[in-house]
Amino acid sequence: MLDKTGDAEALGFDALADLLNINRVDREKARREGWRTLADLVAVHDLENSSERRGDEWGAGSPLYQACHVALIEFIRTAPAGALPDPFAPGEIFGPKLPPTLTVV
Repeated sequence: MLDKTGDAEALGFDALADLLNINRVDREKARREGWRTLADLVAVHDLENSSERRGDEWGAGSPLYQACHVALIEFIRTAPAGALPDPFAPGEIFGPKLPPTLTVV
């Protein structure tokens, strides 16, 4: 998904959208929003085979989206201790709020 070799750019948007079977409406939205990478089109916005009906349950999606989902879960599961931030630490998104920092100007 990181596309370190630049395959998505070499193909061009239209060829990549054809390969991913992105429907016309979603293709135009992707073009307007600037979604050009595999990560944007598949992992973030799940546009592969975008005309198919999918379930609403968490993790449901196209085959490539599901592969990205599994890879992310595996990355989180196997990351060394301390390599990922603690979302429950003070000041983080799920942690207790810190008092505001006051400054005199």
